[in-house]
Amino acid sequence: MKSTRNQILSIGEALWDCYGERRHPGGAPVNLAFHVRMLGGETRIATAVGADPDGDDLLAELVRRGMEIDLVQRDSCHPTGTVSVECPPGGEPRYRIQSNVAYDHLELTEPLRRTAETASAICFGTLAQRNDKTRRTIEACRSQAGDAIVLYDVNLRQSYYTPQIVRRSLEAADIVKLDEKEARVVPALLELQVTEPLGFARLLVDRFEVSTVCITRGARGCLVVTADQNLEIPGKSVRPLDPVGAGDAFTAAFLVATLGGKPATLCAELANSYAALKVEHEGAMPAIDPARIQELRDRFGL
Repeated sequence: MKSTRNQILSIGEALWDCYGERRHPGGAPVNLAFHVRMLGGETRIATAVGADPDGDDLLAELVRRGMEIDLVQRDSCHPTGTVSVECPPGGEPRYRIQSNVAYDHLELTEPLRRTAETASAICFGTLAQRNDKTRRTIEACRSQAGDAIVLYDVNLRQSYYTPQIVRRSLEAADIVKLDEKEARVVPALLELQVTEPLGFARLLVDRFEVSTVCITRGARGCLVVTADQNLEIPGKSVRPLDPVGAGDAFTAAFLVATLGGKPATLCAELANSYAALKVEHEGAMPAIDPARIQELRDRFGL
């Protein structure tokens, strides 16, 4: 690793998750950074918000949560991003995502370039790559990564992805995280001759040279595939309140444990446990009892 501090750079969207009249700060890269911090990791967010009241409010919420915002850009030409979220009982969340917003126009600044050069891990997803400008910025940060871990959270949303974007992202990644549905959509998208998640994960490891593939299965836990392991880790029994952001919580915990040198089984068990803790709370970045998080950290040796 480049940095003894294990700093994680998370790049992409920052937005408001809107549940009718209520709203919560969100965006997968921001959610991930928040949960990394909750678990004791060091993280920076590279994103953009509008020079508007929504942007002011979003930054204030991030600061209130103790997050670093020095790499958050303000855009006077495009609004702060928003997403309308519907959570049907017992079903998956449904999203309506605003387009052409501030995070679609993220610039490669000198502070961002320097941060990418010294990070121990660089994390990105698919949504923020829908616009050429932010996609080029993400690709430039990846090119600066050196021997840092590159984590790609597939996180497909609506129609905001192409085979080219997904393939290039997979080819750049050391760790790939996706859910069970995406593990069936992506092979078809890329015209790969696999029909089930385990086969796709093995193909990513063997052909794309990904070191670790995490496939989340909701309450059923996760599948983790490495060069020499196929791990099926069962889920945790909880009373779910809000699934939004659970995947980001999983990714954050898995990455923190990986940077801490933990074996894949332990990383997956922590990630399952922490994601289960998140779904008991509303919002992608909820106020979780610090004692419950410390209990997890102690149990898994973080």
